Amino acid sequence: MRAGHQGTLVDLSLRGVGFIANSRLCPGARIELRLRTGADVISVRGRVVRCHVLRFWQGFVHYRAALESDAPIDLRSVRQGNKLPAGQG
Repeated sequence: MRAGHQGTLVDLSLRGVGFIANSRLCPGARIELRLRTGADVISVRGRVVRCHVLRFWQGFVHYRAALESDAPIDLRSVRQGNKLPAGQG
């Protein structure tokens, strides 16, 4: 995902993030997601393991993507439905 683009958190586990993106991501690409948790931002770096077209909506393509995290994610401070500002890792 290009720096500054946003997505929507769909699923979260100790080692991965499922999300909807507004730009195509290549499997194998290394990226960094920033998860907003209230006033804090948690950085999650990892490898894109899948990305496919989810839907065409209002003239835009939305992608369903999954990231395998390099390190365990602190699940206590992240809630489903957060916006994901993302940048290249």
